[in-house]
Amino acid sequence: MSDLENQARELGIKIDARWGDERLQQEIDKRLQSQSAVSEEIPMAADAAPPKVVDVTPGPSPVSIPETVKTTGGKTIDVKLKADYWPTENERKYAGDTVAVPLKKARELVAQGKAEPALSNFGDDE
Repeated sequence: MSDLENQARELGIKIDARWGDERLQQEIDKRLQSQSAVSEEIPMAADAAPPKVVDVTPGPSPVSIPETVKTTGGKTIDVKLKADYWPTENERKYAGDTVAVPLKKARELVAQGKAEPALSNFGDDE
C-alpha cells in the first residue's frame, strides 16, 4: 500500500481501485481543504467563553399569576410546592415551601404535578 493510500484511509476517504496517484492526491487535497475550512469557521479554543444567550433562553419560563386570577377576597388554599413558583413577577417561592393560593390556581398546580395540598388545610387532630 502506498503512502498516498495510507494518507487517504487516515482521512476517511473511500478509495476506488481505478484511481491512480494523481486522483488520490486530488481527493486528499479536497478533504484537507474542507477540514481547514471548517476549522477556520468554528474556533475550537479550549479556553473560549461559552456563547452569550441573546433575548430568549431555552426551556419553559416561570409564569406568574395574571392579575385576573390574583386573590380578590376569594377562597385560598395552602399548597406545598414541588417546584419553584412565582406568584408575582418578582416574587419567588421555592420548592418545599407552603403557600396560600387561590383555589383555582391550586387545582391547576396540583394537576400539573407542581404542588400538593398542604396538611395545614386539614387542621389539627389534637
